[in-house]
Amino acid sequence: MMLKITYYIFRQLSLTTLFLTIVLTAAVWLTQSLRFVDGVLNKGLSIKTFFHLISFLLPELVSIVLPAAFMIAVIYTYNRLIADQELAVMRSAGLSHWQLAKPTLLAASLITLILYSLNMYFLPNAYTRMHDMEHSMHNTISSSMLQAGEFNNLKGLMVYIRARQNERDMKGILIYNNRDKAQPFLITAEAGSIIKTDEGMKLVLVNGARQDMDKKTSNPSMLYFDQYMVELEAPNGQGKNRKKNLQEFGLWDLLYPTDNIAQTSHHSRFKAHGHQRILNPLHALAFSLIALSIMLYGQINRRRRTKKILTIVAAACILQLLTLAFINLSEHFWVTIPLSYLTLFIAIALPFAYINEWFDFSRPSKPEHMSKELLQ
Repeated sequence: MMLKITYYIFRQLSLTTLFLTIVLTAAVWLTQSLRFVDGVLNKGLSIKTFFHLISFLLPELVSIVLPAAFMIAVIYTYNRLIADQELAVMRSAGLSHWQLAKPTLLAASLITLILYSLNMYFLPNAYTRMHDMEHSMHNTISSSMLQAGEFNNLKGLMVYIRARQNERDMKGILIYNNRDKAQPFLITAEAGSIIKTDEGMKLVLVNGARQDMDKKTSNPSMLYFDQYMVELEAPNGQGKNRKKNLQEFGLWDLLYPTDNIAQTSHHSRFKAHGHQRILNPLHALAFSLIALSIMLYGQINRRRRTKKILTIVAAACILQLLTLAFINLSEHFWVTIPLSYLTLFIAIALPFAYINEWFDFSRPSKPEHMSKELLQ
């Protein structure tokens, strides 16, 4: 009998959590993917590449959405059990808080393990691959990126085109080359054509002039040409290496950063992010225990459900704000790191103690309370 009840509640929790996670992740995923639409419209990315790129956002989005989705699932499942009088019947059959909470604790443990796998392995790998793709895109020039009548910024080149004849040929070209900060120069040409070589995209200019400025004498010098070639992509070696994002580092590198990874002044920031990666999965356990203990608190009746739900949401928000505040402050005050762990430990320990009936804040129940509950 007990096994059937555990499976029944566990199944309801799992299905509700899965549905909410898919819906919420899809909604956030669509909004986050909008920043990559420009690559499809203006940089010539294929739809396949676009979806491949935004798929790397999923580990982080799921890790953010899943704790909240599970908390909502706990509220919904136990609220429905109260509304259908199923929870009152289970209690009258002699089930304790622990027995009623067992399926939620099993689901919470499983979700916490999933979140740890996402945060420790999948998230850093996904971010590394996504940023590698972005870096490659930014250093690869497509002919569609050169828009007529606009100033196009291409990695140290400011290119203006008066008109385009087709995908390859254009007229009235102005280029300001600032790749060498010490010696920038200006190029004008009557016409030009884009060609693709093994070294990358190049622009062949026809009938133009290159103007340089001597910084010592401030005198300009002019060089006229019949044909001149400009590399549109960054020269070999430039833009090849990129700076890694915090999300790309493993937990060990974050908690114990070396000078090779980050400057000494940034070590506290790395450590704060590392501790945040440890704490985030535990929010799923804390949220579910808070929701469970409040839903099971006191007498079971349908009149107090709204108040309980609002209390759960408020407690979860306060917990999230406190841990985020302590983690952010830890970049300047290391003592807030233990405070963040202590806050989360208390948020887990108190509801867990209540569910195990180590203490009970509810009023002593009278025999007639059960009959009143069943009538409501």
